[in-house]
Amino acid sequence: MVLSSTHTCPRNAANPDARAGPFCHRALLTFEAKKVPYDKEYIDFANKPAWLQEASGGKVPVIQEPGQPYMADSDVIVVHLEVGRHGLGCQQRMCPCA
Repeated sequence: MVLSSTHTCPRNAANPDARAGPFCHRALLTFEAKKVPYDKEYIDFANKPAWLQEASGGKVPVIQEPGQPYMADSDVIVVHLEVGRHGLGCQQRMCPCA
């Protein structure tokens, strides 16, 4: 891990250039919009690593920040990036405040 977060996405062994699924895409869009640095690791779902099974039951996306446990589920990741990680005010959030 080089930067603040590692984000995992599935890799289609038959087509390595295939895009990630919608949940990974949602998390990636949030990382990009918030300008949060990250490293992306592709996972071959035909050969899932043991750590992924332990971290999230084999599901993606998953992130891990230095010194923190793995965090799975795109909803949880987006909220973490939106509020929990930075504690940003309404003017800096991606979504408008109610």
